[in-house]
Amino acid sequence: MYDKEATKANILKAFDKLRKATAPNDRVVIFYAGHGVTESMEDGREKGFILPVEGSESEILTSSISTDQLNEMNNLIRAKQVFFLCTLGMAA
Repeated sequence: MYDKEATKANILKAFDKLRKATAPNDRVVIFYAGHGVTESMEDGREKGFILPVEGSESEILTSSISTDQLNEMNNLIRAKQVFFLCTLGMAA
């Protein structure tokens, strides 16, 4: 998907389609080019987020997809291998 199609809802739907469509011997490549942001947490750790087209750094929890969510979705894809390729521009 491109530009205005790359909403949070559409990205999550695409992962759901992958979850249903993949088989154990499949190999999947997921390419993401867009914006991301890293937030510092109270304990000193950092958490990464990708920002869909409507994403907002000021509403990070409701408008973005965290790297934890990406990892959980990855674990639900039944493919033998899933390769994430990301090129991120950091949000201003």
